Formats: sequence, structure tokens, C-alpha cells
Amino acid sequence: MRKGSGEITSVHQAKEAVRGTSALTDGSRWSYALYTATDEERDTASQALGYTIGPLEFCWGAVIKSNDIGSTEPRAFLRDPETGLLIDRTEELQTDVAAIQRVSDEQRQKIFDEVSYRWGTNRPFSSHPNAGTRWLGRWMVDTFGITRGAAREYIRQWMDEGLLVKTYHSTARLQGLRVG
Repeated sequence: MRKGSGEITSVHQAKEAVRGTSALTDGSRWSYALYTATDEERDTASQALGYTIGPLEFCWGAVIKSNDIGSTEPRAFLRDPETGLLIDRTEELQTDVAAIQRVSDEQRQKIFDEVSYRWGTNRPFSSHPNAGTRWLGRWMVDTFGITRGAAREYIRQWMDEGLLVKTYHSTARLQGLRVG
């Protein structure tokens, strides 16, 4: 990869980051690139797998050029702590990450109950992550173990559907969320 190519988040960006892209990739029958996962991807994987993954312990790999029809789907490689080898753990990671990004119907009801309770006790949740402990997503992450990204997406979706409403709480004198 060439220096200063920045953070790579897709197969296309990996192909573009190869130094002398046209000469190297076009001069071969196929090319495969490995690129490090982003901090957010590492945090999500750490949460899903139950241990901390360091900056050089998780990378993506993908065919970035092929003369034949090949798979360009990125594969997740995690470093084995004993051997130091990168092991393809794509399927395991997909399954574990999917599990921490879902909220069941029962959990959703508990979330809405907590939103109603907080509204009624003049301590409304905020819809914005910068609100710290007031952010509904933080409560969801702490209570149910879902990812921050999943929490943000659920809150956005529920607001778009009108299930949660952002409004001014006159007693608390804050913008907050209430059940719609």
C-alpha cells in the first residue's frame, strides 16, 4: 500500500491504495490485499467475541483484481494469540456481531418502558450520543450489550417511525425523548 492512503474501509479503496495500482494489479492475474480494520470495527468485534482486539490483530482481506470472476467479498482475519498467524474467522464474526446488534421485542418494550419512566421522573433520555449518560443508546448498550452503532440505528429508526419523539420537557428544561 502506498503511504498516506488513509483509512481503508472498502475493497475498492484497498485496490486504489496499492502503490502503482495499474502496473501492479493489471500486470498480474489476480491481486489480494490485506488492510487493517477500523477502530469501530475492532470495538464491535471485541464486544462480540468478548475480548479486546488490538490494532494489528484484525484485518480484512479481499481479492482486489482477478482476470476470472472471483469473490471480492472481504474476509475477516484475526490474529491467533499463540501462533501470530492470521486466521479467517469471517463466519464466526458475522454470527457473533449479528447477535449483539439485535434487540428482541421484549427488550424493545423494556426500552420504551424506561423512556416513559425517565420522562415521567423529569430525567428524559437524549437522542444524541454527545449527551453522555443521558443518551438512550448508552443505556441500551449497558443494559443489553448491543453495539453503539446498533443503538444509534435503532433510535434513528424509532424516531423516523414516530415511536419515539424528541421534544422539549418543560419541567426538566431539556430536549428529551418520549414514547410517541
